Amino acid sequence: MTFAIALPARLLVHIVYFHLGRFYGEPILLLLRPGRAGLRLLRHAWSKTILLASVLLYQTTPADVSLGILRTRLRIFLPVLILGTAASTAALIAAGRGLTDLAAPATHWVTRHGPAATVALAVLVAIQAPLIGRSWYRRSRSLAAPPSDT
Repeated sequence: MTFAIALPARLLVHIVYFHLGRFYGEPILLLLRPGRAGLRLLRHAWSKTILLASVLLYQTTPADVSLGILRTRLRIFLPVLILGTAASTAALIAAGRGLTDLAAPATHWVTRHGPAATVALAVLVAIQAPLIGRSWYRRSRSLAAPPSDT
């Protein structure tokens, strides 16, 4: 049952990114210098083959978008996507089931100590936030400062 729910959901996400790449990817990439360089790389003859192989082995959003930009036919993309996503979904479900027993003690501890753990994390965040903010402020000031003549 988990597989029957997870597989269509994962497929839908990848298909949406594929279509976003097809309809909006190239115009957006043309706006930026790194995007234009990326488009030149995508236009190599081997790009589509490598991206399809990557979707078969491990599905990623950049591969989906890139295949959309390359105007890959849906009848080529979908079978590769379905095979790769089915295999990775089955592997993820199996790994999750295998790790359930290992994660059970931590889950029970968090359930029993939820409020105390929440307060402890809130205190850590309250202590760290100003320190991180100060570090970011100093870094941005040093980057904004004119270069020294020395």
